[in-house]
Amino acid sequence: MLGGQGGSIIILILIFAVMYFVMIRPQRKKQKQVEEMRAGVKAGDRITTIGGLRGKVVRVTDDVIMIDVGPDKVRMEFMKWAVSKVEDKGAPMGAADKSGKAEAEAKEEPAEEEAEAPKTVKKPKRLGFKAPEPDAEEEGGKEAEE
Repeated sequence: MLGGQGGSIIILILIFAVMYFVMIRPQRKKQKQVEEMRAGVKAGDRITTIGGLRGKVVRVTDDVIMIDVGPDKVRMEFMKWAVSKVEDKGAPMGAADKSGKAEAEAKEEPAEEEAEAPKTVKKPKRLGFKAPEPDAEEEGGKEAEE
């Protein structure tokens, strides 16, 4: 009943339908989830930007967020589309990363024995260059003149 053209049109429609359900629909679904995640960012959340910066959200406006970055709490502004993922909702600064435990342990007070011991400072190593001593140059210069 369907000739050569009718069968090829049905096959073409089936190929487009499969492509829609395999490629386009999942991409749109993922894009919608990302948009919802970015719209749901609020102060106190820990985020990672698309550039890899991690910080705690301080302020959120319509399309701009401000985050605290690092131990010095440097504040930076980013567009909302730069948010890659929300790590922890409303978590404290060191809770999301594994190094937070190490930082907390490092901030603890040292034992009494360690606190009493004087701290020594290592001098940096020189890389083989040694400045000539001024006395040796003056003596060599005087001998050459005589």
